[in-house]
Amino acid sequence: MSDRTCRRCGANFSQAGQQRGRRLCDGCQATRATFFDCPRCGHHRETRSATRDSDGRPVGCWDCRQADTAAAQTSAIVEHVARLEPNLALEVIAAAVAAAAPGRVLLKWLAEHLAVHPDALSEPGPNAPRVLGRLAVALERAGSVTVRRPHCVDCRRPVPLVTTTDNGRVCNSCIQLRRAQPCGTCRAIAAVARRMPNGDAQCRQGWGADSRNHHPGVRC
Repeated sequence: MSDRTCRRCGANFSQAGQQRGRRLCDGCQATRATFFDCPRCGHHRETRSATRDSDGRPVGCWDCRQADTAAAQTSAIVEHVARLEPNLALEVIAAAVAAAAPGRVLLKWLAEHLAVHPDALSEPGPNAPRVLGRLAVALERAGSVTVRRPHCVDCRRPVPLVTTTDNGRVCNSCIQLRRAQPCGTCRAIAAVARRMPNGDAQCRQGWGADSRNHHPGVRC
């Protein structure tokens, strides 16, 4: 047995005959097998999620790989929009994409939707995702004249669509109208604001007109 100083942590450790030449202690040896310093970003990452070269050595971490994927998706979206809007600068389109899809998941959804529906920006379908509408709005603000925002399948207005139905996406106003019921107080067909003790629906106006909801103020 011989003693040696760990090159990594500086601790002393013992070497058996078959371990001669080792420069790391047992703890640092295990850590090196589990973690590595990414040569691209310099962060300490787990090797199990690393990108490896032909010799099996880790050459990139999971974050770097995701960054490459996001860059490729952004480039594909920018090129797609540039073919539709040749008058817009690539930097302007890239800024619109970044504003509409700030996260990796949103960017993935947008890229996949445009790959399956290449005319989604000029002729958006009834099931277009929200991120497509945000991109259309950002491009319109940037000066686009070809892009069209997705419209509600009920009122046909190009407004934010919040709910998916069987025949397409609808806006908040229309989904409230779809869920409207007769008010138990004023008998109007309106959106349900609350339920009465007997289970009947009550709209906002009916709730305000119901005397059971009126209480004396702190002054009177």
